Amino acid sequence: MNVNQYLKKKLAICKRLKKAREDAGYKSARAFALAHHIFPRIYQRHEAAQVDFRLSSIINYCQLLNISYLWLICGFTEYKHKPFSDSEIEKT
Repeated sequence: MNVNQYLKKKLAICKRLKKAREDAGYKSARAFALAHHIFPRIYQRHEAAQVDFRLSSIINYCQLLNISYLWLICGFTEYKHKPFSDSEIEKT
């Protein structure tokens, strides 16, 4: 994957993260972060594609927003509101 492909995929993930936050009723990245005891600057930078995500952050955001990892990372719309349970993750 070249740099342009990587950046395009990263921006798509960040746009889905923002959409999920807005769909959950949070008007700003800061409001979401404060409501969930996340450092606002870190979450804002994730949503703005300014820094890379750690796997633990992705898992945390998916759980807090009740969204699927498959939707956030890959954009599979049929999985958007079908979060995996921990037991399903352990099977893979």
